[in-house]
Amino acid sequence: MSSTPDMESPKAIQATITYSVSADQCHQPGVYEPENRKRTPTVWNEDRMMSIFDARCELAEQDIDRTGFELASLNTDIWETDDKRPDLSGYAQELRQLIVTRTKAVEALALSIVRRGEKRSPLLFAHNDFNFDHGPEHAHAVMGERAGELDGRRFAILQTWQPIRTPIHRHPLAFCDARTIQKDDLIPEKGTFMIAFNPHHRWYYYPEMRTEEIVLFKTFDSATDGRARYAPHGSFEHPDTPPDVPARQSAESRWLLLF
Repeated sequence: MSSTPDMESPKAIQATITYSVSADQCHQPGVYEPENRKRTPTVWNEDRMMSIFDARCELAEQDIDRTGFELASLNTDIWETDDKRPDLSGYAQELRQLIVTRTKAVEALALSIVRRGEKRSPLLFAHNDFNFDHGPEHAHAVMGERAGELDGRRFAILQTWQPIRTPIHRHPLAFCDARTIQKDDLIPEKGTFMIAFNPHHRWYYYPEMRTEEIVLFKTFDSATDGRARYAPHGSFEHPDTPPDVPARQSAESRWLLLF
């Protein structure tokens, strides 16, 4: 695995990342009960001021197998329609072609494509959507009668995140470099990983992401050969967000990749 990148850089903002702690540590100063107790029944939250770096300037190599995430380009007009339920088949095909090209997957199976806007609030805490048990369980469930094809082969769950309508100004998405995550930073919680604070974490974001930009990031990879297996992420309050900017709108998708 590559060495941890240099932690000193001026191209960063200071913002709050909401981390998690186990329930047995909830008595510590600064720890508070999360608003959505149903979602996180046995962990509590703590806010930490962190440096969040401009990935375009500070991340020398955009490589999903090294950091867990990477930026790509995808021009699409599917979200320009006022139709609340647009035909997403064309967008799915565009995504599939991009994903296969960038990851070299043999097959990419679409699991979901959703639109997040005013009625679907961003998740303002650090997390990873699958832990090492639920990732394989979900993949086998998705494959159904084809589940046997997963035996002995590499597979991964990948997600995408793309602004729609306007660039992202409010609640941008931050990603933690997988190379800076330690085993003890991962708290299993209802099939996911919540993330515990570590001062060595290196957080990145893409300032004012444009509608033709898209982030690909892993939430599970069966490979244990040193490549990134996940990309912990979470939205955050940018300290320089103007008060009158609209809520963000984004398109998010999830894929099962076979290699």
